[in-house]
Amino acid sequence: NFDKAMSFVDKALERYQPSSSALILKATLIRLTGDLDGALKYIDKALIIDEGNPQARLTRALFHIEQEKYAEAEPDLDLILEEIPDEPKAKYFKSVINAALGRFKDAETDVNEIVTLLKAVPDEDKDNNPIYYYLSGLANFKAENYGDARKSLARYLKINPNNLRAVEMVATIHLRSGAPLAANALLNKTNLNHPNNPN
Repeated sequence: NFDKAMSFVDKALERYQPSSSALILKATLIRLTGDLDGALKYIDKALIIDEGNPQARLTRALFHIEQEKYAEAEPDLDLILEEIPDEPKAKYFKSVINAALGRFKDAETDVNEIVTLLKAVPDEDKDNNPIYYYLSGLANFKAENYGDARKSLARYLKINPNNLRAVEMVATIHLRSGAPLAANALLNKTNLNHPNNPN
């Protein structure tokens, strides 16, 4: 429940010395309301407490990317990748920025590196961090490795079946693989589960 989560975080911030983790969580919850500027204020507070916090910098970069402020997002990602060169989320966001700014060769290189990087991550680690399945699916989809993309996204959707972007990619893979009936069945099932979603 969103209200309970927000109340819990607010109480934690009131009672204790604010931690960067609590401030990042607060920012993420505020982001869900659509208030990106308000969310960024809490991320900035988290970075005052812990300037090098990679999660805070990653979250701030994501918020800037959502606003298409790529030049503002890039320094945070560069700092993370300087410290942790194989951080997959930072590398993926960097590929998004490179593509948005017309640096297509760099974006392609980033995507191929993510595919290779996540292929080496054991399934057990991916089960504990399902975002790795999603990133693997995204990267393989962009690289047109549709078989690997479908496998990763299928594993991800078993854990998080409500990610409509993942469903859309799997349906697209079915269509590109010449299986329109499979795509139609998947989309019909999704429409039943999300009847009020126009997508």
